[in-house]
Amino acid sequence: MLMSHLHATLRTLLPSNRTIEEVVTTASSTFCQSALPAQFATLVLGKADRSGKVELVNADGITESTDEAGNEFDQNRLAETLLQSGDLLPPAVLETIQRTIVRYTNGAQPSDDRTMLALRWSPKGI
Repeated sequence: MLMSHLHATLRTLLPSNRTIEEVVTTASSTFCQSALPAQFATLVLGKADRSGKVELVNADGITESTDEAGNEFDQNRLAETLLQSGDLLPPAVLETIQRTIVRYTNGAQPSDDRTMLALRWSPKGI
């Protein structure tokens, strides 16, 4: 029920002229008002144009993964991992991130889900 409510909220907000960050902020607020404290949703929302520009908002457990001392993997470590992935194809990028997180967390069970999306863009004619 809550997921269908979140889905309907996103479908209503997406056609507006808001940025995807504003859409997710509004949808999150609406979701939290109708959810129990222990309920959450994983969300990756992106928008791409024909030039290859991509906007992405990510609400999942990748950057919140923690090491044994409780330090989060964070955005900087994710960005560094992506930069080191170079020209890998999307499945290999996802595998690299997964291996890096498992190593960082020493194989601990995640406290949150870990959802990933990798895209490869190629301009027409290449």
